[in-house]
Amino acid sequence: MSTGGSIYIKLAFILLCKCCLFSSLVRGDEITLFVEDNFYPFSKEDGTGISNTIVLESFQLMGIQAKLTVYPFARLMANLENNVGLGGFNAVPVNDLPERYVFGSESIYDSYTYFYYHKNRPIQFSNLNELDRPDLRVGEVNGYIYSQEYLDLGFTRSKMKSDRHLIQMLMLNRLDLAYMTARVAEYHMRQLGIPEGTLVRVEGIGAAKLPLHVAFNREHPKAKYYADRLDRGLKLLKASGRYYEILNAIY
Repeated sequence: MSTGGSIYIKLAFILLCKCCLFSSLVRGDEITLFVEDNFYPFSKEDGTGISNTIVLESFQLMGIQAKLTVYPFARLMANLENNVGLGGFNAVPVNDLPERYVFGSESIYDSYTYFYYHKNRPIQFSNLNELDRPDLRVGEVNGYIYSQEYLDLGFTRSKMKSDRHLIQMLMLNRLDLAYMTARVAEYHMRQLGIPEGTLVRVEGIGAAKLPLHVAFNREHPKAKYYADRLDRGLKLLKASGRYYEILNAIY
């Protein structure tokens, strides 16, 4: 057999393997998405949460039955990076991610991330450059997606498993600041019984709007199709008022 013929067969085999892999995650009007396990109240380890409900109901409005497989966020993104699966959430289309994944135009939810400090140990700063110092201990969640502006700061980073751990480290004086999503931080503070005002949110400086999305695998042949379907479903969900009912529900 010629070298050209051998290469052709190898390429055909690789394509067939990819099709088999993707077909196991998309059958007819049924799809499987990956979702993170520890982003309360948006996505929880039992497969429930605000984001989960919004995504499932949005696809349902488009006649698509979505199923969820729960993973730690870092593993979820690693799967997609290795072309495993159709898509996963809650991802944020910042930095180089829009080139690496397919995102729709409608967000699941527009989250806002802030610096927090303990009221007894205030950290005063008037601009982000004042945080560019290695003696400052700042906590973040391992594997989470942050803006490039935040990533460029030169403080000492402490990577934790979850926002809950960041809050606990702030309470124990093992961090000077923690960078957390507001609604997630508020949820954990309530769950931990931390009195209101104990952890102070820094308004303005360093605050970032981070819209939550499903990141669709760019290598998947129907990634754009399902991103468009989700966009349409989200618009319908919002127009019906159901979207806001979900946001205000207790999870």
